[in-house]
Order: sequence, then C-alpha cells, then structure tokens
Amino acid sequence: TCNNSVMVTPASAADDPRMSISMQFNPASILVGQTTQLSVTLQAPAGCTPAPALPVVSNLAYAHALPANLKFTGAVISNSCTGTLTAPADGALGLTSGSLAAGETCTAVLEVSATAAGNYSDRIATTDVTNAQNLTPAQDATADLLVSALPAVNAATPVPATGWTALALLASI
Repeated sequence: TCNNSVMVTPASAADDPRMSISMQFNPASILVGQTTQLSVTLQAPAGCTPAPALPVVSNLAYAHALPANLKFTGAVISNSCTGTLTAPADGALGLTSGSLAAGETCTAVLEVSATAAGNYSDRIATTDVTNAQNLTPAQDATADLLVSALPAVNAATPVPATGWTALALLASI
C-alpha cells in the first residue's frame, strides 16, 4: 500500500483461489458386466502463506447418483477423505462431515459396473458440493465411460449326421 491505496490484479488460472472437484473412470472403456473404477477428487483452495493450521473447508459434503445402467458395486477401493463416505451397492455416493486444509487434496476410488452398452457422461455439479464456508468448486466434475456390448459368440457349425452304413464303410478303409 502506498498512500492508503491497494492495487488488485486478477489471479492467473494457476492460482485459482476456489476449491476444485474432478472425477475420472479408469479404464474409460469396458464391456457390459465388467467393472471400472471411479475416482472423485476434491481440492481445497491454496489459501495464503503461511497456511492456516485449521481446515479451510469444513463440513464438506457431496452426493452423487450414477447415470442409469451404471451402479456402484459397494466396493471402496481407497479413500483419503475425512468424514463419512457411503457408496452402497446400487445406491448413491455420498460424503459428509469432511474437511480439507489449505491446498489439501482427497480422493475416493469406488468400483462401478455397467448393465447396458452405451456412452455415459457422468457429472457432479458444483451445486452438489456444500461446506460451512460456502465455497463453490471452480467447475463441474465430468467423466465419460464407454460401455460396449459383449461380443457375439458364433454358434458351432453342426456336424452332419452320418448313417451306420457310411460308418461301416469308413471303418473298413
């Protein structure tokens, strides 16, 4: 400050002060009946230096239902988020009572299965993420999953029936 004036400039995209949410399927292409892993990652704003000791995001929560024909299997592969994570088989994903320190990231990885072929676009809207500080993620989290039908199995070509006379003739040769 000089002469009680303050100059403010816009932050660069790399210094975005908002929190973020992202998601991805791995692998991003499966067959009907197979499973993939859905990762949901939250990141708190970087904050200031030195970072505050207390969480900058508290009472963090989100809820998410998968598109039709995709379902959670109930298997949580890993979870580094504080709070309570729920992902029952055939249910919706939910995080409640989470917290993040400045710049901290947490990720939940869950198993998802597909019951029908299709190209599925999944999204967690910024409005689905809540916290005590009313911080909104910079943008929606999106992920695409391609589910292909099982390959058709060719029926075996039937062997023509052979009569006893033909068999006897073949046996004599």
